[in-house]
Formats: sequence, structure tokens, C-alpha cells
Amino acid sequence: MLNGKRSDPKSIVHACMIEEESSYMRDYIQDENNEVIGIGFDRVKIK
Repeated sequence: MLNGKRSDPKSIVHACMIEEESSYMRDYIQDENNEVIGIGFDRVKIK
């Protein structure tokens, strides 16, 4: 996920490389057994 939308690794890398005014924080998505089933990336704007 990238900003709440399904995405692929290439799109995530591209977005992280071109973004100058913010950066991305990983959000690990877990199931009911605390196993990681996905990783989301949330944009964090730097002021």
C-alpha cells in the first residue's frame, strides 16, 4: 500500500526517490496471530 492505495514495489521506490518535501514511514500489517502479512507506506510531510 502507498498512501492507502494498492501499489507495487517499483511504484513505491519511485515515489520515495522523487519526493523532496516528505518521507515515508513503514506500517507493518499483521494478522490475528501477529504475523506480518503486508507493509504499507505512509507519507510524512516535513515542515
